[in-house]
Amino acid sequence: MWLLLALAWLGEGRVLFERNKFTEARVALERAVRSEPGNHEARYWLGFTCLALADYEAAILQFERIERKYASDPEFLFAASEAYTRRARQLSDLLSSRGEASPRRHQHLAHRHLARGDTANALTEIGLALQSDPALRGANEERAEILWSQQRTEEAVAAARAELALNATAFLSNLRLGQYLLTRRQAREALGPLRVAVRYLRYPEAHQLLAYAYEQLGQAAGSQGVVRAGLEVFGGHAGLLEMRKPEIPAVAFAAGPALTEKPPALAALRSASTSDDSLFWLNELYGERAGDLMNRLERVAPQSARLAQAKGLSAEYDEDYAKAEEFYREALRRSPETAGLHFSLGHALRRQGKDEEAEAELARDLQNHLALFERALIRVKGGEFRAAIPLLEEAVRLSPQFSDAKTELAKCYLQTDQSAKAVPLLESVISGRRDHPTAHFLLSRAYRALHQPALAQRELDVHRKLIQPK
Repeated sequence: MWLLLALAWLGEGRVLFERNKFTEARVALERAVRSEPGNHEARYWLGFTCLALADYEAAILQFERIERKYASDPEFLFAASEAYTRRARQLSDLLSSRGEASPRRHQHLAHRHLARGDTANALTEIGLALQSDPALRGANEERAEILWSQQRTEEAVAAARAELALNATAFLSNLRLGQYLLTRRQAREALGPLRVAVRYLRYPEAHQLLAYAYEQLGQAAGSQGVVRAGLEVFGGHAGLLEMRKPEIPAVAFAAGPALTEKPPALAALRSASTSDDSLFWLNELYGERAGDLMNRLERVAPQSARLAQAKGLSAEYDEDYAKAEEFYREALRRSPETAGLHFSLGHALRRQGKDEEAEAELARDLQNHLALFERALIRVKGGEFRAAIPLLEEAVRLSPQFSDAKTELAKCYLQTDQSAKAVPLLESVISGRRDHPTAHFLLSRAYRALHQPALAQRELDVHRKLIQPK
């Protein structure tokens, strides 16, 4: 009986999804999943539906359960990559809105600058992170890597040593320190950090450097033992092969148990998802997962429109909207009928200030709540708040859980002296996410306009608490 019900709800959910009735589709598909938790197809469509409703975390939770089943499905790989990318962006925005005293905020902003090749501002942000928390693990190592790439060797080594004072087994800090000591003809001192670095089994260069250190110390057999151990891990690596000397007997080498640099457990991060640390690590992990899924998509469907679309979304995340536009236009050339592409192109155009072109693309997705939202933002930018309201109202009607549209609609109501309409919208946003600082701030404005100072102060206090570093 439950199986038949699950099949019926799955069928109903798919029909509703195809009609863009995503809220109703979600209800039916959730019933299907509850009735038959092992139904991969129901989870597949539920994930797609949550993605369409911009509930990216919910989509991710479904996709994680069925990833093996759909490991070669281009549509699944694209959708999962999109869910991780968009959720990472949400987390990034939340973390970026934290106060100046938040070390993780500054560390994250440094990463965003690095993604754009802006090392100067990245160094500034890392400095601010360390100023806020001198014991912040990883920050000194990141600083060291930037300085090393700029050939500011002494400064880089000082930063690496500072990292090692906090974390004696930090991989790159040990590697750079060992490398530096070798250049200073201090091979014996280099052995310790390089023996730590090789235990990570990440870079064959670590084995090369350690072998060279033993060679400098006149321990040729030990050097060859390291080369042999490296080749067991890194196969035919050219640099290690060149260091082989078959005529010299090798002494067996063992650096010790393998080391890894593990982020906190995903379940723990999700359970504390409002803390700065959790926001930082979830953003990092989700960004990596999105990249991994996109790489798999490239292997499965290298000429697909979905791959070009995924690359466009990745460029958006790096705030390179011109590059995103190129990828989206390429995707449209490959498959003009692919759903969502006109919206994606319109979004990239809007972010570049090409509002007229953006409007033309977005208007082609009449039933797309995201496209309606983008068109409303164009009007808000021009101060046309009343013109934005019907677009936002329709976006909320199509996607009642779309909190960004509700928040923007509340702003427009406040701008047009309709504060009473803003209150239930903002309360709805907060009921779904009590840690939404903007919603609390706007609600304080609405209450103040409605002459309810006590409620206004309450919401303002919540807002201030939320933007403080955790």
